[in-house]
Amino acid sequence: MLRLAVAEQMRKVDQVAQERFGLSTAVLMENAGLASARVAARMLPAGGRIVILAGKGNNGGDGLAAARHLANWGAKVLVVAAEKNMKGPAATNLEIIRQMGLEILEAAPRDNRRIEALLLTADLVIDALLGTGITGPPQGIAADLINSLSGRTGPILSLDLPSGTNSLGEVFQPHVKASCTVTFGAPKVGTLLYPAAAQTGKVYLADLGIPQSLIAQECQAAELLDETILAKLPPRAPDAHKGKAGRVLLVAGSEGFTGAAALLAQGALRAGAGLVTLAVPESIYPILAGKLTESMVQKLPAENQLLGPASLPRILELAEGMDAVAVGPGLGRGEGPTRLVAGLLAGVNAPLALDADGLYALSRLSDKPRREQPLLLTPHSGELARLLAVTSGQVDANRLSMAQQAASTFNATVVLKGPGTIIAAPGAIPYLNPTGNAAMASGGMGDLLCGIIAALLPGLEPRLAAAIGVFVHGLGGDLAARELGCERGLVARDLLRFIPGALAGKYPAPRLILPLDEVWKEGKA
Repeated sequence: MLRLAVAEQMRKVDQVAQERFGLSTAVLMENAGLASARVAARMLPAGGRIVILAGKGNNGGDGLAAARHLANWGAKVLVVAAEKNMKGPAATNLEIIRQMGLEILEAAPRDNRRIEALLLTADLVIDALLGTGITGPPQGIAADLINSLSGRTGPILSLDLPSGTNSLGEVFQPHVKASCTVTFGAPKVGTLLYPAAAQTGKVYLADLGIPQSLIAQECQAAELLDETILAKLPPRAPDAHKGKAGRVLLVAGSEGFTGAAALLAQGALRAGAGLVTLAVPESIYPILAGKLTESMVQKLPAENQLLGPASLPRILELAEGMDAVAVGPGLGRGEGPTRLVAGLLAGVNAPLALDADGLYALSRLSDKPRREQPLLLTPHSGELARLLAVTSGQVDANRLSMAQQAASTFNATVVLKGPGTIIAAPGAIPYLNPTGNAAMASGGMGDLLCGIIAALLPGLEPRLAAAIGVFVHGLGGDLAARELGCERGLVARDLLRFIPGALAGKYPAPRLILPLDEVWKEGKA
């Protein structure tokens, strides 16, 4: 699996690469420039013209090195320098292309009419303005040049990151929306994490010659899930029977929310649980007992049609001997469910997963428990905001750090759902999931995911169960959307038949980060 980095980690990589391995900034810049030129050459039509926007830092130097290669290959190259005073290898590259006779324009504050016209009419623009170093909105000439790109309809190639986005996934104003991005050394979290991921276009990873052992040592922001995670799933013994395949208890449902309970159970069954027991309020028992053929449905006493403390003794009795327990979908909200969840947190000895209304109940508890037994939480951004007493906007702006904060606060594995779902656990490198799509934006998807994860908890640590569950759930959504040819209208049931094959590694997963050699295989970037 690919290691993902943030800006400070890549700065450390560059420093150690120079001090320990003798890989100078000039060498890395040359490799980055050559890689960028290779991609640009595939994006450029024959006889086309390139405009390269070069900032004063190393990102600008990468663009200037690319300019030299592209000119040598016969491309028509014009360079726009955002700053006069470049230093180090960037200044060296600027002087080389000046000696080569390339046209160089110096951008001026608020007076770039010729440059604006060139940016709108060029066949390709290379954005080498800011790279990974920004911590806030672009300023000055860089901001003027980015604004000048706002009316452009032609392709834009960004180097490392689109200018105006950062390595954490944040997007500032103004920013570049790239058609394609070449990222260097290790993929940045921001190329995969929204909202910045929406600005990158197709992403290629360029190997700059940095030892992979160094990248693995220093780049620990996250790991990008791929098919290799499925190898962590233990093979089923040839003499297995249902009692050895995982006993799972699910506590869910209320009047008007029988579908959530049903999807929870179906997800657990499709993910391979041997025995699934669904415990529901007695008022909806007939509906679910008639709807679910392969699950064992148990009726529970309810208070005001919701499960509460009166059902706790029976649930704890059912939980004895279970390999995993999942609580929450369709449970309802109120004092009863909150007290029930508090009792289950204290009384269930098996791994416990909380989803949906189970998370709401957890947020209502004045004393946030820290279970010694495994706890798994599956919130979307609004639910995580409630758990951490922040706004959903704060969560969306800092998804990676917020997931890690929640994992530490609750001593739990946290699945922060959404585009680029994050799996965080105390003391572990987070996982970031590449599967899934916008067609999955419909009710019931989260209930299905909770059931899938619950089925995987027996025999796996929660972090791995969550990672595999999230990966195959998203892959099931990708396969269903592809089969139906839709970007809307997908329902959770559409995923069910793809889950067993996804768990078996039958289907290839989408690749969001492409090795640079793919440019040549595809014939174009």
